Amino acid sequence: MDYLDESDNVRCTEHYNKYGAMYARTVFNKKSEKVNKTYFDTEGREVIVENFVTSDIILNYNGQTKIFKNRTEFVCFFIKLMGWQDNRIFFNSLSVPFFVSNALECRDGKKRDVLFWQEGPRSDVPGNMMAIFFGKAVRCEKVVVQNLSAYKKLLELGAPAEKISHLGFIYTFKKKNMGRPEALICTNTENVEKLKELVEALPGVKFHVTAITEMSAKLLAHEKYDNVIMYPNIKASTFERLLNQCDFYLDINNDGEILDATRQAFVYNLLILSFAETQHGVYTASENVFECANYSNLAQRLNNLLKDKRLLDEAILTQYSEGSTTSTKEFIDICIH
Repeated sequence: MDYLDESDNVRCTEHYNKYGAMYARTVFNKKSEKVNKTYFDTEGREVIVENFVTSDIILNYNGQTKIFKNRTEFVCFFIKLMGWQDNRIFFNSLSVPFFVSNALECRDGKKRDVLFWQEGPRSDVPGNMMAIFFGKAVRCEKVVVQNLSAYKKLLELGAPAEKISHLGFIYTFKKKNMGRPEALICTNTENVEKLKELVEALPGVKFHVTAITEMSAKLLAHEKYDNVIMYPNIKASTFERLLNQCDFYLDINNDGEILDATRQAFVYNLLILSFAETQHGVYTASENVFECANYSNLAQRLNNLLKDKRLLDEAILTQYSEGSTTSTKEFIDICIH
């Protein structure tokens, strides 16, 4: 719940849990910038006060008031309180989590902490990551990169191979790909590249075109084809049904994607095909990305996959690999060594 001043600036926000109890209050200055946030216990007593201007944190604990200079000190206090300082830390940020790892004593001299880097490729190596690579981090010994392109880029930028490794994500796939001639398209604009040409080139494929809003007349005009069904204002239940019904996803819409569509297609085992000009996400295998001008190559690829289930199964495995899929065993292996 927000409270405004006479100029309609937010000066205070009260935070409530699902039971209707206020557990925190944030105070803002005249510019609606956060000044501090107070957390309360079930009796309404102040437990934690974080000052966003000075970074100080005040903790009322066991009848004592403790003051910490920043979040790093605050987190380290609880780790030590629980006796966890000798445990390994797996973290995914080079800010506070890295500072916490660096602030804790490495009492036996063995570096065990691991950074899981989940960002995409960039043109440089972050400074704190360089500290890990050059042995200047107190406890962190290696970096696990979960984006394949980012992993390759870091190696290209000179990251030491012995301190960096690639490990994907564990996915729970919702169904098997049966090779049915049904393709899903999700769009938030009328600009779906080469839709008319693909529909005409693949008359045996049923195209399901979805949008979460109304569709323009330009897009709806494709309904004249027997193999096209349009779904304006699609409901979540209908979208889920189509993910189960279709075995191909065409990532050919311009601008942003809707409904986290490429990731959903990936976990529902739809084979994703895309144009280089319209590709979203990181789930499409490079062999299934085509130039828009050569749309016939995409149509031919889809047609070949429909004719040969073995080829389709191989394509799905390639999609797993390039989509950074890994197993529980691989996770365990890299984390215990």
